[in-house]
Amino acid sequence: MTQPLLNYHSCSKKELWQAVVDSLFDRLNRTMVDRVEGLRGVDELTSAKLRVREFVTFSARNPQLHRTIMQEFKADGPRMDCIVNHGRPIYERTTELVERLANDRAVPPIPPAQLYYVLSGATSKLRSVLLQLCIQDIRPTLSPRE
Repeated sequence: MTQPLLNYHSCSKKELWQAVVDSLFDRLNRTMVDRVEGLRGVDELTSAKLRVREFVTFSARNPQLHRTIMQEFKADGPRMDCIVNHGRPIYERTTELVERLANDRAVPPIPPAQLYYVLSGATSKLRSVLLQLCIQDIRPTLSPRE
């Protein structure tokens, strides 16, 4: 989008970026909260597995999440701070869950922060693999002109 077009719509690039990131994290939070509410009464290990699956699914459907995170973490600044602030509640909920599971010996005693980053990194890479698999699955159905 060009700067004149943004100005026409009374929006700066900074405001547009902020709106996009806010929307993306709002959707992620809503998705995860809905999933957790739907898992009431389910044991914590099964719930954790299904929450990870939900996060992987969300990530595959919203590749801009990890793309934006990776792009903004290349430089320290206000955008990175914004992403950290959005991600902090997710991080805290996840590490608390992992800690409880480790205390119950349902998962190996890996430091929760390390496991969180392993899962986040794997999800980012898994998204690429999933997209490639999806492309390979639909290619045979496409005609040469498509």
